[in-house]
Order: sequence, then C-alpha cells, then structure tokens
Amino acid sequence: MRVLIVSHAHPKRVAGGAQLVAHQLHTELSRCDDVESHLLAHAAPGKLRLATFSSLERDGRQILFHGGVLDPLLFSQENTWFVCHDFRELLDRITPDVVHFQHYAAVGVDLMREVRNWSAKVPMVLTLHDFLAICHANGQMVKSGRLHELCYRADPRACSDCFPDITPENFFLRELFLKSHFELIDQFVAPSAFLKRRYVDWGLASQKIEVLENGQPNLPVGLPKRQERGTTHFAFFGKVFRVKGIFILLEAIDLLAPELKQRCEFSIHGAGIEEEPYHVQAEFASRVSKLGKTLRVYGAYVPEEVSRLMSRVDWLVVPSIWWENSPIVIQEAFANQIPVICSNAGGMAEKVTDGVDGLHFRMNDPRDLARVIEMAVTTPGLRQKLCDGIRRPPSLRETAKWHLSMYERLIAHRVPS
Repeated sequence: MRVLIVSHAHPKRVAGGAQLVAHQLHTELSRCDDVESHLLAHAAPGKLRLATFSSLERDGRQILFHGGVLDPLLFSQENTWFVCHDFRELLDRITPDVVHFQHYAAVGVDLMREVRNWSAKVPMVLTLHDFLAICHANGQMVKSGRLHELCYRADPRACSDCFPDITPENFFLRELFLKSHFELIDQFVAPSAFLKRRYVDWGLASQKIEVLENGQPNLPVGLPKRQERGTTHFAFFGKVFRVKGIFILLEAIDLLAPELKQRCEFSIHGAGIEEEPYHVQAEFASRVSKLGKTLRVYGAYVPEEVSRLMSRVDWLVVPSIWWENSPIVIQEAFANQIPVICSNAGGMAEKVTDGVDGLHFRMNDPRDLARVIEMAVTTPGLRQKLCDGIRRPPSLRETAKWHLSMYERLIAHRVPS
C-alpha cells in the first residue's frame, strides 16, 4: 500500500503538535510490512527556492514543498501552477493508494480537489487537529481581542464582529468554499470527542468522523518512581503563549502563601514567548523576575527530550484559556505517569477526569488554580491515587495499525464515479 501523508509543516523545521503527529504516523507506517509511506510537508518560511520540492532525507520519502502563499481566509493556493502541475506530477510519481491530509494550513485545500481530479478511486482522509475551518481567529474559537470570552458557535455575523474588515457575506462564502472541499473527504479523524462535536455542529456528518487519540512512543511499563525531594514539582510544557494560560499560572504561583511556595518547585519548558507582541514579552519577563527562585524557565525542547524532562515532574499544569482539542502534552504526561492539573473546558476536560487521573480548576481563574495547587501539595496520598487512575494512551504502533485498517476499508469501498 502506498500512502501519501500531507502536513502543513515538518517537526524538524517548525515545532508543533499536528506536524509531530503526521511525522510519527509516517515513521510508524514506514516500519510496517507492505507499506510505502511518503510524507509531504510544507517548508518553513525562509529563503525562496527555485525548486518546488526538495528531499529532507536520503530515502526521498520525506518531501518538503515550497508552494506559494495561501489566501489567509480561504486556505486556497495562489500558486495554481503548483497545484495543477507540480503537485499533479508528484501524484503521478508516487501513485498513492490513499492520501491522508494531516492539515490544510500552508498547503491549501486545493490539493484535495486536485487529488480527486487525479483519481476517482483514491480515498482521502483528513485529521481535524483544530477548529481552523470553523474559526478565522487562529482556529481558537475565542472572541478576537477578548481573551476571556470563548466562542461557542461560528456564525457569519458574529465572525464579522471579530473581524470588521470582513463582511458576513464573505464569511458565509468562506464556509461554503471550505465545506465544498471537505465534501471530497472520505473519512475524518478527530483526536477528541469534543472536537468531533464542534464539527458536527458546524455541519459535518457524524458518521464520517472517527475519534482516535494521538499515540505516544512506547515507554517502559514500569517507569522509575520519582525520588522524594521534600518539594513538589509543577511544570508547564508547550508553546509559551498567552492563550495557553501562561499568565494564569504565573499569577497563581504569586498568590500562593510564602510557606507553601517553599514546598514547591515550578518550571516552564517551551518556546513561543518571543513570537508574542513586545508588551506581552515584557509582562512575562516582569512576572518571572518577580517570582525569583520559585520558578525556572528552561526554553525550547525537542520531542525526544520529553520523557527525560518529565522524569523530575510531579504534576503537569495545562492552564489554557481557549478550548484546546486534544493537547499532546496531556498524553505525554499520562505516558510518563504524571497527573495533570488543567482548565475545566474543552478537550482538556475530556482528556483529564477530575479526581481520577488529574484535577480541574475553573478556566481563567488563577485563584482557583492556586487552590488546586495547594490541595495537590497538602493532601496526603492524592498524587499516588491519581497516578493509579491514569490510563495509558495508545502507542504509536497501535494508532498506525488503526490507520492501516481504516485505509484498507476505505480503499475497498471506494467506487469510481
């Protein structure tokens, strides 16, 4: 079976969850017998290349493409030659039996229609990693300019309120345009039931969306127990963005009583603050400086380092102030037998069961987060109880086998029109 996986980026070029999932799936499929997997990923922004495609690895099966700029509203390629000529030639060369789109940002939804023009037999799969088709505000479903107000349903007029330069009519046409491409997809995959419900509300058929958690690398069954240090270590992993709730965490730490702070360690692992506006960076630096030795900021890390970095962590904190969908960092924590403290909304609340494998706090409420942190430190046996309640996420091998089974089913049922 020849599989073509299309991603909006390569994790070696741009860090992020969706591109990591795409690359991991490609790697696992490549290890399977009788499977030839190809990964097509958009090159990171940088110097312009004359060649449309370039190979990232010697085997020629990890391909970077340097396509044109997308229309930011429609996710449509302005470089039509790339779609109709270069991408078509790539399809002719690979002749995939199935095409799996892991994203359409950067690559464009036009590739979906080109696949269908190329062959009526080849099924297409689309993994829905976020709400980008529904929401123009970076797919976060948060009212533009109002970080504390969540959006519950897309509506052309409401979307225009967030973006006054775009008319309700254009948002209506945007929805029709994207749905016309999504209609070409044979099967959708969602990493959470919450994400699926949002897309069903948007108009996708429920029976066409399968829910599958993102897999994790195999780890030893019996992870070593963390040594008693006399302090409790809380950590944040991921993109250090305001919408990820980083300031909620910093404020919660500041609210803790001095005697409780002495019993805690806090660390932040990840990059991203440098991408925020200057005033956000300045506020972050000021708050970190104020907390002194209570908090350490370690900066960027690579996926291969996650288990080592988490080996000293007692609790993972996920304080996002947007819905999230299926944060990979939660699965990483569970794979390493670490309970999670998270906001009580969206995909976070679905993945973490309050009182079973983690603890919830009221979203966007630093005082409630401080209360939960205090409970985590002062309640005897609580952490061990939650560790015992953790259900290991599926392995990468298991998710690859699941995808192969789905591909085989789709190929068998795809009838030429």
